[in-house]
Amino acid sequence: MEVAGYRIERQLGEGATGVVYQARDSQGIPVALKVLRPELAGDETLQKRFRREARISQRIASPHVASILDFGEEHGTTYLVQPLYAGGSLAERLRRGRLDAAETVDLAAQLARGLDELHRYAIVHRDVKPSNVLFDREGRAVLSDFGLARAVDSTRLTKDGQLLGTPHYLAPEVIEGRVATRDADVYALGCVLYECVTGAPPFAARRLTELGFAHLTEPAPDPRERRPELSADFAAALLTALEKDPRKRPTSATALARMLSVSRSSARA
Repeated sequence: MEVAGYRIERQLGEGATGVVYQARDSQGIPVALKVLRPELAGDETLQKRFRREARISQRIASPHVASILDFGEEHGTTYLVQPLYAGGSLAERLRRGRLDAAETVDLAAQLARGLDELHRYAIVHRDVKPSNVLFDREGRAVLSDFGLARAVDSTRLTKDGQLLGTPHYLAPEVIEGRVATRDADVYALGCVLYECVTGAPPFAARRLTELGFAHLTEPAPDPRERRPELSADFAAALLTALEKDPRKRPTSATALARMLSVSRSSARA
């Protein structure tokens, strides 16, 4: 099977709006081909999101933000093409076990560079989660999937009151219906890093219907409850990203990564 000259080899994953395949281009180079589901081809809003993901990626020049090689539409099939990140996703990595503090600090620094580059262009990712973190062959972390991303000054592509994102990583203010800002991305990054060291996001024990209330009202459990060997300073730094009030969180993703790095260094001193 081919799409726009890309020969599909196997399916890599799928979501609510698209399917991702491993494919090869005309030169035989492996790529990741993301195709909008055929039943959604007539949805103008989704078409706009899909095209926006491609435009956003083409604006960003960062080794920690997934690049777009090609995008378009052929015979009613909307597609975009990315490099094939051979290292798989963070979600796959975490299924094999938790990360230690050093690995988490390194990952935090890489993801922070990618997020802060997006924020420098006034772009909010809005769906930072383990399955949207990919690794290249050398193990470098890359943020992907900007289907929900939105430039701060762009036209909104959601209906009023529609909640977008993944419940385990949603900031309280987003659950309340406020517009997502970079502070919400910092919160989501905090949830992801919390999952890296503990094996589960902060409120994983809650039922789906209770998740929103937990994010809004309950303090995140101390990660040392699941990982006692973590230092108090490291746990405190991680929990700052999960503050309910956005003003109390680190001012940037890089600020969070630095706090984690400093806390870990001081614990070794």
